Amino acid sequence: MAACGGDLQGTAYAASKAGVDMLTKDIALQYGKNDIRCNCVRPGLIVTPQNEPRIPEMLKKIYLDNICVTRWGRPEDIGNLCVYLGSDESYYMTGQILTVDGGLNTHSPTVAQFRNMNSRTW
Repeated sequence: MAACGGDLQGTAYAASKAGVDMLTKDIALQYGKNDIRCNCVRPGLIVTPQNEPRIPEMLKKIYLDNICVTRWGRPEDIGNLCVYLGSDESYYMTGQILTVDGGLNTHSPTVAQFRNMNSRTW
């Protein structure tokens, strides 16, 4: 997700992720005629039993307030997509950046505040 927008930290990390996006497109173009496909999975917050205790409560709240669905991402959300991408069922898909973030990047950054405001005033 770091390639999607600016952040207060992690500039080099974000630049490298944006580079992966373009690398995906270039590989798809260069090798597609050889029936080699290349797609990129861009995961949002994926919670596992190992990382969940280390995620600050404030960060959990921010994510849950801003995603469009009712739970965090799980490893199987990414795994199921990767199985599809590795199958012949996805033959016609190449050069795509697939964001799996519960809808975090589908809206303006103020949506959580507006949801809260609307629930109190309407």
